Amino acid sequence: MGRDSYDLRAAYDAKSLRFYDAPHVALLYAPDPGDPRLTADVGMYAQTLLLAMAAYGVSSCLQGLLSFYAETVRETLGITGGRLLFGISFGYADPAAAINAVTVGREPLEETTPFHR
Repeated sequence: MGRDSYDLRAAYDAKSLRFYDAPHVALLYAPDPGDPRLTADVGMYAQTLLLAMAAYGVSSCLQGLLSFYAETVRETLGITGGRLLFGISFGYADPAAAINAVTVGREPLEETTPFHR
């Protein structure tokens, strides 16, 4: 799926907004107005949570798209403070589900990260 495939991206986003049919979602917030150090702490917490889930065989998906709907989430759940950074949908993956066949390519590490000696 290319970035110019708007119909496919819209369909993918719609699945994302339904949490890929996962049974659970965690919404991660930073304090408002969001000290950059605290926001980084939320990111480190999320990474640790994702690694712990993987260690127990729980599949997960980070969802930055949810931050674009922060006000809707706030109103729906009655949340009064903080800034929604992202969500994490999680549960046990269905290997037969088409969405689980989606892979994202990665650039080689040496092309994205400079190393200094």
